Amino acid sequence: MKKGIHEDFNLEYLKKVKKAPKRRLKDLLELHTKDELESIYSTLSNREPSGNKKILIKKVEKLLNDMGVLERNLNLLVEYEYDLIKELIENNGVITNNDIDTIKYGFLEYSGLIYFYNLDGKIYTVMPDEIINEMEDIEIKNKVIKNTRLYDFSVAVVNLYGAIPLSVYIQYAMDYLNYDNPREINFDCVLVDERRECLALVNGFNNENEMYLRKPNYLDDEEDAIDTFDVVTKDEDILFDVPYKKLPLKELLNYKDFFYYERTDDVIKLENLLKNNSKKMTEKDIDLSVGVIVNQFRVNYDNGMKTLNEMLEEANLNITSKNYNEVMKIITNIIMNVPLWGSKGYTYKEIILGKFDKKD
Repeated sequence: MKKGIHEDFNLEYLKKVKKAPKRRLKDLLELHTKDELESIYSTLSNREPSGNKKILIKKVEKLLNDMGVLERNLNLLVEYEYDLIKELIENNGVITNNDIDTIKYGFLEYSGLIYFYNLDGKIYTVMPDEIINEMEDIEIKNKVIKNTRLYDFSVAVVNLYGAIPLSVYIQYAMDYLNYDNPREINFDCVLVDERRECLALVNGFNNENEMYLRKPNYLDDEEDAIDTFDVVTKDEDILFDVPYKKLPLKELLNYKDFFYYERTDDVIKLENLLKNNSKKMTEKDIDLSVGVIVNQFRVNYDNGMKTLNEMLEEANLNITSKNYNEVMKIITNIIMNVPLWGSKGYTYKEIILGKFDKKD
């Protein structure tokens, strides 16, 4: 059977055990290192951790047995996290899935709600019996629905713009999600450090009094890492008095997937060009590569060109004097029609033509 995309990572990095631990909270906490326990303690208590591993286990265990602490963290869940918890409860607290995206569920893990381990080459996800029992008395479904709407909206907005002033974000959240009061925005759900999509609040570039909701540096390689804040503020002077581009909510929510792109006529032409001229790339390779290229251009032109050239070389695409103009026209049209991080979500074409939303 073909391995899933997360399986190698899980098998290499997750805690290996010789026998399955009991599903008691204390036994599962023993799986963690001292550093991991400190992170869980900080997540649950918002306080600096102290003490050795034995003391930290007792402190975390006490916090997770506190109904108020548990309910506070459960009230931050979004739908995909809630679905995993529901699946665990339906399966008596244990499921096996070697291809589970453990990074995706980091918030649950660092809240002490779930635990991962590797037993004989199988990846187990476990929820302690104590937490399952306590959850019987906590109703969170309605809260999860509201959290998910806000979280999906927030991720989509930041994926589209790269960063957005907090004042604009608040106004857009109220407009799109029909909030009556800014206090309805549950920032604890949106800003959950590295354990979810990693949205962050930072001081403004041109205005130190303005806070921005932004993406972090999204590339892992330090040499290639892009400072997203430099990218998204590069055209601020040019577009100073222009509002951020607003899309219909259904269209906006497509961007909750960072690699979403609109399959325009030119994107389809590029896909067909690769399919018809490359023997090395599968259809799946082409779909993935085109998505990466479009999004690289959205974030940074130079990186987009670099990625495009690498893909064309890998595809062994035969660009001749006969098809050069056709290929360049397709690529130019794609670049001209990609929403840009540095330009408030407008495309190069819209900027050149001066097609901006009207100010409210």
